[in-house]
This record gives sequence, C-alpha cells and structure tokens, in this order.
Amino acid sequence: AGSGSDTANRWMASAALDGSGNLAIGYSLSSTAIYPSIAYAGRLATDPPNTLPQREVILKAGTGSQTHQAGRWGDYSMLTVDPSDNCTFWYTSEYLSVTSQASWRTRIASFAFPSCGEGLKGCLQGRVTSGGRAVANASVSADGYTTYTDANGFYRFEALPVGSYTVTVIAYGYTTVTLSGVAVKFATTTTQDFSLTSLPLVNVSGKVKDGFLQGWPLYARIDISAPGYARSLFTNLVTGEYQVSLAQGVPHAFTIRAVSPGYVSLSASVTPAAGGTVRNFDLLVDTAACSAPGYLKSDQCNALDGGLVVGHVYDANTGLALNDAQVARANAPAERALTFATPDDPNQGDGLYILFSPTGNQGFIASRNAYAAMTRTIQVQNRSVVSLDFALPAGRFSISPSSLTVNLTAAKTVTRTLELRNTGTYTATFLITEVNGPATALLPSGPFAQATRHTSPKRLADLTAEAVYDYQPPQVASLPAGRVLRSWPSGLAHPWGIGYDTHTNTLWIGDVASGGGDDRLHQYTPDGLPLGQAIDLSTVSVHFMADIAYNPFTQTFWQVMVSGGNCLVEVVPGRLSLSGERICPPFDHSQRGLAYNPLNGSYYSGAWTNGILYHFDAQGTLLDSINLNLNISGLAFNPATRHLFVLSNAATGFDVYILDTEEAYAILGGFDIPGLGDFEQAGMSLDCDGLLWLVNQKNAMVYEVDSGEANACAYADVPWLTVNPQSGRLAAGASQTLQVILDVNAASGGQNLARLVISGDTPYGLLEVPINLSLYYRLYLPQVNR
Repeated sequence: AGSGSDTANRWMASAALDGSGNLAIGYSLSSTAIYPSIAYAGRLATDPPNTLPQREVILKAGTGSQTHQAGRWGDYSMLTVDPSDNCTFWYTSEYLSVTSQASWRTRIASFAFPSCGEGLKGCLQGRVTSGGRAVANASVSADGYTTYTDANGFYRFEALPVGSYTVTVIAYGYTTVTLSGVAVKFATTTTQDFSLTSLPLVNVSGKVKDGFLQGWPLYARIDISAPGYARSLFTNLVTGEYQVSLAQGVPHAFTIRAVSPGYVSLSASVTPAAGGTVRNFDLLVDTAACSAPGYLKSDQCNALDGGLVVGHVYDANTGLALNDAQVARANAPAERALTFATPDDPNQGDGLYILFSPTGNQGFIASRNAYAAMTRTIQVQNRSVVSLDFALPAGRFSISPSSLTVNLTAAKTVTRTLELRNTGTYTATFLITEVNGPATALLPSGPFAQATRHTSPKRLADLTAEAVYDYQPPQVASLPAGRVLRSWPSGLAHPWGIGYDTHTNTLWIGDVASGGGDDRLHQYTPDGLPLGQAIDLSTVSVHFMADIAYNPFTQTFWQVMVSGGNCLVEVVPGRLSLSGERICPPFDHSQRGLAYNPLNGSYYSGAWTNGILYHFDAQGTLLDSINLNLNISGLAFNPATRHLFVLSNAATGFDVYILDTEEAYAILGGFDIPGLGDFEQAGMSLDCDGLLWLVNQKNAMVYEVDSGEANACAYADVPWLTVNPQSGRLAAGASQTLQVILDVNAASGGQNLARLVISGDTPYGLLEVPINLSLYYRLYLPQVNR
C-alpha cells in the first residue's frame, strides 16, 4: 500500500472480495507525521497477483492519538460487502479526534470499484427433493456461490455470471450430490433439480468418565456437528451415559466438556456405522490447576479417596428447583457446592449441585436464605457417583380477606379483622408496615430511552466518570440545599456505596478492592463510630459494588454490581451475609446509582456510561427509562415529595440534581456540596429526616447533607389506621387474627386509601392488603311547605 517508500505504519487489516473478484483491504494508517487514520487499498480481479495497485484512499483522517498504554485498538474494525449488489464495500474502524487516553470514535464509510458488476449474468434455480419430498435447508453451492433451500426445497441464484458451473448439494441425512457442466446463460433462467438419497439414522451411544485417576462417570456436555447438522446433549448425571441418533456413514465432530471444572475438553470424530456405534470418552484432569472435584494439589495432582454426590435442591412448598442453594458436608462445612441452573439440558432440572465427599455414611446440609436447612445422610462409595436430593421447608403467608373496604356516615372508630395464616412448611416471623397511599399497578408503560454510550468499552467499569466523552449538564436553577451538617472520615481505602438502615439508624459503606479496599460493607453510627460489623462481598464476581438502596419492608439492602452480569444483589445486614437473591433488569451497561421507592416497591438506577435513568420493578421488568445526560453515580428517593435525588460524578454542573418522578422526571434544580471536588462523587442515601448521606471516594470522607426536604419516612405512618399485632411468629399451619382499627376522627372526609405490607423471613416476597375507608355525611334539609 502507499508509495512503497513512505514510513507509515499500516495495521488492523480487514479484507473482502466483491462479486467480480475485486479485493479491498481496510486498515489503520499512522506515522510520526500522520495521526491514526482510516484507509483502504485494493486490487482488481485483473490486476497482477501479490499487488495492491488500486491507490490508497484515506476514508477518515485522524486528528489525535491514543495515549492509553493498555488500551486496545480497533475492536470493531470490519470490512464487508453489501449483499444487495455484491459490489459496495462497507467499512468501519477507529480513529481519534483529539489526543487522549481512549476517547476514540468510529467511522462508517462505503466505496466500490467501478468495474464491479460489469459482464453478463443469468439465473439458476431448482428444487431439491428426496423420494418426492422437499428437502429444506439444503446447501446449494455453485463454484463458491452458496444459497439454501426453503421449506419447499426451492433454491435460486438471482444473478450468476454467465458460464459453466459445478453445483454441489449437501443436506444432513442425505448423500451429497455434485453435478458438473450446469450452464448459466445471459438473461436466462436455468432450472436444475436435484434428487437426494436419504441415509439411515443409527444409534450412537457411550459413556463419559474421568480418564485420569478417579474413573467415575461425568456429567458432561457433548457438542456434535456435521455439514448441515449441529446439536448439543448432556450425559446422564449419575451414569455418564449418552445416546443419540445420527446419519450413518457421515463423519461427525464431537466436542466433550465436563460440567464440573478442572477437566480438559476433548475433540473426536465419530462416523456412525451400520447397526450402531458405541464410543466412550475419557476426560483428563488439568493437572496444572488440579481443581477438579476429588483432586488435591501438593507436589503433584493427587486423587482423594471418595466419590461424587450429585442431586437437586427444591422448594418443599412449591416443588420448584432452587438455584444458589448451598450443599455442604455436615462434618466439614467448608466443603460445599452451590446449586446452579441447567438451561441447555432439557433432561436435567435446575437446582443442580455436584460435590465431592469422602467415603462412608456421610451427612449433608442443604441451605438457602429464607429457607430452613435440611440434613440428609447417604452412603458414599469410592470412585462412584450417588444421587441425593433435598426439599427445603419455608414459611409461606396468606391473608384473608385480601382487602378491606369500610363506608361510614358517622365519625367513630371501627375494628375489622384479618386472618394471617402460615400455609408453608416451617415457622416464620411476620412484620406489618402501614403505607399511606394506595397500591399502584406497575406496568411497563414507557417511554424508553434509546440505547447509547458515553464512554469507551474499555472504560465501562471505571470508578469515576473521567472518561465520559462529552459532559454538558443541563442548565437548571440553583436550589437552597447542600449544606454539610456533619462529616467524618470513614477510614476506608476506597469507599463507594453507602446505604442508610432506617430501622437501626446505622450506615453501611462499601470499600472496593479495585481501589485498594477489602470488598466489604462496614457499619457505622451516624456520628462516624465504626461498629466493627462487616459483610463480605468478595464472593460476588464483579469489578466493584456500587450504590446501595434500603428496602424497609424486608430490612435488606440491594447493591449494584458493576460488570459480572449488571445485576442487583440482596444483602441481609441482620445476618451479615448475602441472601443469594438477585434482580437482573435488561440494562445496556453497568449501573452506578440505585434508589428504592417504598410507595410502589420499584427501583431506580442509572450510570454515567449512558446517562440513562432506569425504572424497574422487583422482578427486573423495565417500567420506563429516560436519558438524563447526567453522570449518575448515586440516587436517593424521598417518598414524601416523590422527588429523586441524582448525584453526578463530574467536574462541571451541580453535584446533586432533583427530579420530579410524577412529572416525567422534570429536573427541578440542583445544588453543590462543599467538600466534593471533581469526580469525587460516589454513592448516596437518604435517612428518615430527609437528610442525604454521601461518601467522597477520593478522600474517604462521609457527609450528612441538608437536602431541602424532610419526613422521608412519613409514608409508613397512617394516622387513622392501627394494626395489632404488628409482628409475630407463626408455626407451620398456624394462623393469627389481626385487628385493624380504623379511627374516622383522624381521617379526612371522603375516601382514605392506605395499605398494609406484610413481610417476613419467607422467600415469597411481600403481601399487600389495600385499605379503603370512606366517610360520608348525610345532609338533612328542613321541609318547606308551599
């Protein structure tokens, strides 16, 4: 390319051929005098081989360089030919407009060689059948041009260059047919049909087992492919056996992978023979890692005496499988496994675990958050596999009646009763919270923001928004808030997420390991006194854990994962542990800020990676979203005002913006917080007094800030409503009568709406009882005689 004597560098090549055989190569171009630019060169089909005589063309001249030493280049570079004309090349690659670490851009361009498309062309079509029946999805190739038959066995090449072709038809389960001398004439449709002979299907079976030292059967995935065929299947969980029907005489590529870690995958070719074929596979252990169950690394990879215990964990009430449950050996709790989903195996249910155990009569304990632990015993044989299932009991509440409606015409106090019953299989505690307001239907009504991105893909997991391309915050009014009421040092290496527990009036602050911390949540009093309690988050495989939201009904936190699935994980401060529950909305990017709306049980999240605010329910269903174009790092919701506070990680604009969630997220204004410098903002939370709590991720300070609002927990107090008892404990099958006292003297005239939210240590979510108290006065008029 180029003149041949220049000193430019050319790399990241992507090549393609057009329909006339002309070659184009797109690439990056740079030198000491040229910023990284996008260029292409090429050769025509008639040009001499090993040359690129078609001149070099710069599609986009760069005006900056990348200074990021570890940054990748050209991840999305590609050249392809437009199928509509088979002549137009489309190319996209990377350049920079300004010198920076990684503030790159992409460019899309198209071009074509003038000679493409010249010449005479015709059409080739026909049907592919076998025994008179159509063969669908058969591959039909004519000297490099390929198409496929439709459901009726019909194929068609719309425009082939005039000439003589060798046509090959391939369909799985049939013999391959090749025909030479098929003539394509100018402006003429040539019809060429094909008849295929079907091949018999024969049984292929066998067993997959450990081929190193243990020799036990393995639960494994087998991927099978052949021309026109692809299928995946799994071996039997206990025996390691498999069987499948395949076309006789056709070579099939087998790839075998153990579901358990630590084994080396195996590839083999299997050609089914008449009468069937038996093919066993032995998988070897990766002795360097030595991480397969039943092996221990010392001076070498050694096999332990024992066997495998496999099985499932179920919900005793519903019979549904439970993923993320723990199964541990009773005498060695550290030897444990987590149950997992098996979506690719239709013959194997979810809630599956695989655990190594020493031989003998062994006890195993299955447990999961909100369920009672269950212990079972089984005899484990050496170098064998045994099956052991669990059904975990749990409490489960029902309420009758499901709602209360009371109409009164006089000011008085009335009492109604509810029957709360534990229909589950284990004792459960309950807690009843009043909510001042009606239940709101959560529907995905939109609108929804269009997907976008404000940072390079290399910077999606950053701790700050310094890599955001171009931040132009909205111009809004300055609000009288932001005064720092108190501040104190957290003593953490790199604090980020912060959550306020309104039941214990304590703060929990995360210390992220990617910034030098310990990946734990640490507890403090509002005065900054460390309480010595910590919750380990290191088992969550993420870049870091960001903002935290508190659910007052379940008395648990939800925290945002940055990368690793972009989910929310539930943290139980009362147990100093993760619950195992997750909410995984369909986010485009990892989130940073998080807030909970107790009025309807929904969540808000957002991030600077795209500036979008997401609103979703407890199942992760998106309800609506909006592009705020804010560098969202923290969120907090005030139920009293329905206002959402947005903390922005930036060097310009306000630190905090206030949105009205009932007016299409209109931005009401913003304010700054003394002590927060450029890109120092992280998580944010709100206490019952309406005060904001923030953390400075650079100097590790914690701030209590005047938000300009108050009474954030007033929603949980209904003046005219009292329930007794508000909490308790119910054995399985037991019931509790709840007295609901309605004081009309404290209510307003007309309709008064509220609801009771019933939570507890059960895995089935919340119960809600709508309460409708209506007070109407009769008007008596004197009789008038006419």
